[in-house]
Amino acid sequence: MAKHCQEQGYAGIKGNPLESRTWPADESAVQSSLAGIAAIRQAVGDEFDIMLDAHGSPTPELSISLARQVAPYRPLFFEEPVKPGSVEALLAVTQASAVPIATDEKIFTLREFEPLIERRACAVLQPDVTHCFGMTTLVEIARRAEHAQMQMAPHNVAGPVDYAATLHADAVMNNFLIQETTKGYIEAYGKCAEHDFVVEDGYIGLSDKPGLGIEVKETDLADLPYESIAYRQYRHADGSWKGW
Repeated sequence: MAKHCQEQGYAGIKGNPLESRTWPADESAVQSSLAGIAAIRQAVGDEFDIMLDAHGSPTPELSISLARQVAPYRPLFFEEPVKPGSVEALLAVTQASAVPIATDEKIFTLREFEPLIERRACAVLQPDVTHCFGMTTLVEIARRAEHAQMQMAPHNVAGPVDYAATLHADAVMNNFLIQETTKGYIEAYGKCAEHDFVVEDGYIGLSDKPGLGIEVKETDLADLPYESIAYRQYRHADGSWKGW
């Protein structure tokens, strides 16, 4: 899968480590993740980025164990290694990790991001344009983060309007790092809007059309059926919830 993404013109791949854990201190989940990451690095070489997203659910201690051992494979960043809400827990991982730490799609306002910025609790911030109330706040978070020499990798898993808005915000960030997307999403966007999103050589260009550069297919949208999403169940061996 990583080689396929590389061949499709993407700059890197992101995967989800530690999801196989059966209890909070499951070192076997660390070793399983390391084996997969090592195989990816060997397959794609050094000029392709690997990003890790733990979805904010492991314990700080388990994330620290992974961060220390995964460093030789040079991940671009380790995303959401702990639950949101504790700057101290995030700092504990950041200070123990040789891998840059990224977060936090799960917090919304500039006020919530300020403690992370003031204490430089991570290396990369990941606000979502739909969570932080729009492009203005997204860009303001980036400007504040720039003073702390933090980089931006905005979260985005929504539709074409949100994607176009995020790309335009990215373009005015001095501290922009990388934008997540998938080929499947871009193909699906065509059902909802006219767009010219094309990934090539690790980059995606901005449209020079008016506004956000897209035209929503309102008539087509009305005909699309609602489809519910079947979420995975993230549970320990005893059935207790382990978070996502």
